[in-house]
Amino acid sequence: MKILVVYYSYEGNTRFVAEHIAEFFHADVQELKPKIDMHSRSFMKYVWGGKMVLMREKPDLEPLKYTPSDYDVVFIGTPVWAWTFTPAINGFLAGTPLQGKRVVLFYCHGGAPRGVADKLKALLQGNTILGEKGFQEPLKWRPEEAVLAVRTWCRELKPILGIE
Repeated sequence: MKILVVYYSYEGNTRFVAEHIAEFFHADVQELKPKIDMHSRSFMKYVWGGKMVLMREKPDLEPLKYTPSDYDVVFIGTPVWAWTFTPAINGFLAGTPLQGKRVVLFYCHGGAPRGVADKLKALLQGNTILGEKGFQEPLKWRPEEAVLAVRTWCRELKPILGIE
């Protein structure tokens, strides 16, 4: 079974989870990189990120190394910005044909994900969503416990994915 983990990460939390998922399943990893990305680590990241989300921006991304249609299962990971997924994920979903795929969603948040998975599912109609999981700031709150949470979730997904 071919598995691809696609993600965008701004502060490293989603990358952390994505890498552990990929390690568990021996999957390929595709980080989404906007051609023009925010570089602020100050309060302005909330202003610029919030504006991009509210305007439903779909930034141009650097070329993908992997073709998602070549995979049996595609994991999609995002930070939660303003209670939804990031513009980079919006750009990916707008520019990448994903029909009839088996998809697993994950997201990293600081407190209140407020339906981010439902918003992603609305854009992923025509695909089978096999699971979803949120992780609260894994790099901030005991990364070793976050690794255990990711591995536990991956073990739970194995039979759903048809992996023994």
